[in-house]
Amino acid sequence: MPIDDLITLLRDHEVGLWCKRAAWLIALVDVVLALFQLLGILVHGADPVALVTTLLGAVANTLWQFFILYALGAIVTHLVRT
Repeated sequence: MPIDDLITLLRDHEVGLWCKRAAWLIALVDVVLALFQLLGILVHGADPVALVTTLLGAVANTLWQFFILYALGAIVTHLVRT
């Protein structure tokens, strides 16, 4: 991809928008995967500690990825506007 195309994407505010969209998409996919993980734990009759640690790990991972991507999109949009 030539540098001119990247500059055009930045000027059109598309990079920030796509970062924000990707943040929502990753959050949605992570929630679905966490539900499947929890279902698997419940089916196999694991102890409550495994259930809680899996749930907390999934929530922390999802929030971290979401906020990083969303913040990156907001920063890029702010930098392009100025």
